[in-house]
Amino acid sequence: MRGSEAGIRDPGSGAWRSKFKFHVPGSAFVFEIARGVPVVMRRNVHARLESFTYGLIQQDTALASTDFMAVQSFRDLEAWRVGVEFVRRIYMLTRSFPREELYGLTSQLRRAAIAVPSNISEGHQQGTRAYAHHVTIALGSLAEAETQLELARSLELAPEDDIKTVLALIARLRQMLHALRRSLIERLA
Repeated sequence: MRGSEAGIRDPGSGAWRSKFKFHVPGSAFVFEIARGVPVVMRRNVHARLESFTYGLIQQDTALASTDFMAVQSFRDLEAWRVGVEFVRRIYMLTRSFPREELYGLTSQLRRAAIAVPSNISEGHQQGTRAYAHHVTIALGSLAEAETQLELARSLELAPEDDIKTVLALIARLRQMLHALRRSLIERLA
């Protein structure tokens, strides 16, 4: 296995995941990487990786040599940044909706989108259990926004390509939020 192909074998299916964890020597953190992006950082209580994780094989990769810092603010979270981009894209998309939808689908879609980064930031300021709960709420808001986008698509309120772009961003954000929630739940165990 090369460093770029490192992953975690799913115990259920036996398939390799494109997500892996590694420990930077001299650091007290374990970094979880999904598709080359740091998703979660957690303290390595045992100062070693669990047996089911794989380290980077190539120590000279840019990823291993980068100095990571602990997340200090919700602004440091990639999921929050993508959530803010999601809100921006929703506002751009809904500008093209008909005026009669301003207090209907436009308003609902914007509220659902805003709830995603808002819940991430609010949860980050609280304890781990409450944080996991807020991430779950953010996932619900994301599902709500996806449903509303499907309605907008069927009502032909916006160009198909624009809706597809936002739906792809939703899929990416959903993966990040699920990874974040899994990490928080592991921390509680």
